[in-house]
Amino acid sequence: MAQTVEIRREKVFIDTSLTAREIRLKYNLPSSTADSAKKKGYFVKNYTGRQIMIDREQFDYDNAVKIAQRVFYKNFFRDDVAYSIKDDMIQDAVCRQFELSGKPQTNPKYSKNYQRMWICHNSMLSYLKTWIRQMRYSTHDEPFDAEINPVQTGMKRGYILDFGWSYY
Repeated sequence: MAQTVEIRREKVFIDTSLTAREIRLKYNLPSSTADSAKKKGYFVKNYTGRQIMIDREQFDYDNAVKIAQRVFYKNFFRDDVAYSIKDDMIQDAVCRQFELSGKPQTNPKYSKNYQRMWICHNSMLSYLKTWIRQMRYSTHDEPFDAEINPVQTGMKRGYILDFGWSYY
């Protein structure tokens, strides 16, 4: 089985006596990052990359699925677009929990399940936004019908006894 490459963010402290150009050449940074690193005295390695820290012993699949489903039904089930891609969003949230299973508990005030809940929420939200952005320009079919999805068009939804839910 192939080893998974871990990508961790870490703070790299630099010598502030160096110029921004020397910092850029030494650490292979863009010029804007080198400028801000000189001012702050450090930069964050792998800041733009997706952080991956896998610990297979700490990952519980059943618990991860339960947390992902709970987060979906608490935050996203009212959105028609999210409900149509529910399985994909839950799968992406479980995958992201697996990728961050080795992440240490960041704050002793909150539990590990609270941290996993936010991992799921952020993963689902980014998946939904990415899916909407990609499908908005799809020529295959029109997924955003104004009468079905008021979220995309900014329409309001109201219930009328004779007709049911209507959008205006």
